[in-house]
Amino acid sequence: MECKTAHSKKISLIVFAVTFVIVLLSLVPVVFPAFLLVTLGGFENFANINKFESGEWALPVFVVHGITFATLFLYLKKKFPDKIVSAIRFIFRFEVSQKVAFLVIVVLLGLYTGFTIHEIFEKDPWP
Repeated sequence: MECKTAHSKKISLIVFAVTFVIVLLSLVPVVFPAFLLVTLGGFENFANINKFESGEWALPVFVVHGITFATLFLYLKKKFPDKIVSAIRFIFRFEVSQKVAFLVIVVLLGLYTGFTIHEIFEKDPWP
């Protein structure tokens, strides 16, 4: 039994590490939008562009991450009132049945498809 638990923890850690790296890589163009354009795009004419200039979404991303980590830190240090702690525990322990989850996913995909199906038949504006 202990072997299964250790193996499960190892797999969870590997999945977390891979996911964390992918999220960090996907945040680079949000924080530094010119970085990929200058590095990979081959824009020789724009050599004077500062590739580390922060984009418009850099501040909101940092603020949301700061609030998230501050909330996590305060929760782990038990600095929240009991009402907030009980609400957080309710969110963490909330479970939805597979049928309800499947129904919600089908409805969301149906709505998305219904609102975007016309884009398939539009001609691309690129030359």
